Order: sequence, then C-alpha cells, then structure tokens
Amino acid sequence: MRIFRRIAQKEPLFRGMADRLGIDFGAWITRNPELAGEYRAAVISCAACSSGAACQTWQSGTSAAAHAPGFCRNRHMLEALTEA
Repeated sequence: MRIFRRIAQKEPLFRGMADRLGIDFGAWITRNPELAGEYRAAVISCAACSSGAACQTWQSGTSAAAHAPGFCRNRHMLEALTEA
C-alpha cells in the first residue's frame, strides 16, 4: 500500500512540473484518451523518483520554464509535449 501513498504524494509534483512547462494533461488526455496509460506511467515514474526535495525546490523558485530540469525522470516526455 505504500506505493499508493507515494503516488498520492508525488502526483502533485508531476502536475506542478507540467504546469510550469505549460502542459495541460486534462486537455491532452481528452484529445488522446488512448494515451492515458502514458500519463499513469509518468506518475508512477515520478513516484519512484528520489529527487522529490529538489523538485519541490525547483518548483518553488520557478513559475514557468521552457525545459524540465535535468533531474526530472519524465523530462523527455514532458519536453516532447511542450513541442507538440
């Protein structure tokens, strides 16, 4: 059951990262419902990340960004979505 707790704790960090990159996952999944699994996989990847403190610090000091920070496990996915 710890994994569910970690997902609940980390999912806001994932959404926060997406927000700062200008990604609206609600709209993205509405347009591409077949890709909902990609979102779920990214949240699980975030839940397994050990850079939560760095992520919170980065988000606290960043309101908008063109690129995800290097420590983000989902940076390639997020950056691909910013280009879409």
